Amino acid sequence: FDKPCGLMDQTACAVGGVITIDFKDPAHPIVGQTSIDLAKHKLAMCITDTKGSHADLTEDYAVIHFLGESAEKADLSADSRLIFADCAVVLFDIDNTITFYRNKDFPTLHGNFLFPIIRDLMVERGWRKESAEEAILALTRRIPHWDYPDFFAAFDLPPREAFRRCREWHEKYIGVNQDALTLIDTLRRQGKRLAIASNNPYTGCLWKLQQAGLADENGSSVFCKIFSTDVVRGCKGEPAVWPNILARLPYLPEKIGMVGDNPLEDSDLPRKYGIKAIYLFERNQPRMEFGAIH
Repeated sequence: FDKPCGLMDQTACAVGGVITIDFKDPAHPIVGQTSIDLAKHKLAMCITDTKGSHADLTEDYAVIHFLGESAEKADLSADSRLIFADCAVVLFDIDNTITFYRNKDFPTLHGNFLFPIIRDLMVERGWRKESAEEAILALTRRIPHWDYPDFFAAFDLPPREAFRRCREWHEKYIGVNQDALTLIDTLRRQGKRLAIASNNPYTGCLWKLQQAGLADENGSSVFCKIFSTDVVRGCKGEPAVWPNILARLPYLPEKIGMVGDNPLEDSDLPRKYGIKAIYLFERNQPRMEFGAIH
């Protein structure tokens, strides 16, 4: 059927019998044979005529790319039509879902990775380092659900230069999870509306999405809404935030899906408020939350 797949079938025919394929090194997969005596285990192999065909599943096969993820994740693209079948909109987390931190070899200030950039801009304009750091912390207390331009305006920093330095930081430290991009593309092809639910402030969301090719500094044509910390006034781990998110969507909770990586804030809490279609990536990466200071 002209499908861009079939590796396992072809390899089984070439090697024979029950085979294993180890993709630890994608460029040099290791193929082996396994000897299984079904009768010894009181098992029998059955062939069932399902009266069906794979002829109309080319699109589903085509979206499955080898990305080094587990079989469960690889199946997500093909199964997303079933998982999110009743959803009108699917929410996506950003950190450790769409993007990740390549390493933690960068300075932070008050638990935030971009505050050192803001402090340095202030020092270049005559502030003492300690005074700049105290002023940044004071503003976070005065505006609990801040966004980065709040600092640019409060301290009279040049927006163009501030944006440039923050973008350069993201280009250096932020990586993109290709399996999440594959899922986003698949859901868009299925006609689903997509939105963001993130623990980043709005501009921080845009910078990370821009790194993934899903937005620019003016907004996103991929995501219809961005529920950032300054928009919903809190982080997803705070129970009051989820009713705020749901109140901003014109759909019943059962028509909303969620894709993330955190069992509490991307699964348990949204499920508590009626969201049933949920998928979690198992990234096994350290989480770093900088959207709000507590």
